[in-house]
This record gives sequence, structure tokens and C-alpha cells, in this order.
Amino acid sequence: MSDDPPNEGLLGNQHNVVRHCGEQAISESSGLPKSAAFKMRDNEDYLSVNWLECFHEFAPDIALIGI
Repeated sequence: MSDDPPNEGLLGNQHNVVRHCGEQAISESSGLPKSAAFKMRDNEDYLSVNWLECFHEFAPDIALIGI
């Protein structure tokens, strides 16, 4: 864990984050991520995500591949 003060590095509401979910984390019936895709493992200190706005210069289909 970090010793950063609370709120250090938090994104404002105008920003968005995305998380890559492997095929096993996607529900076959709905095509949506299962809740387990967002659960941290016991050995993790944080949940890995990407800042969506960093892909703004790419077309949506390329940006999704880049993630």
C-alpha cells in the first residue's frame, strides 16, 4: 500500500477508467463482465485499470484493442 495522503492521485468525475476483462470473466448469457472481474486478489494492493481518455486520439475499435 502507498503512504500517499488520501485523495492523492484520484481522478475527477470528468475522467473514466476501464478494466480489461479476460474471456473467462465475461458472462456467456449477457456478454457483460462478471462481478468477480472487479474483485482484487488476495496478493494485490490495487485493481489494475486504464485511463480511458488516454485513448481519445484513436478510433473506438482501435482504442479497445489497445487496452
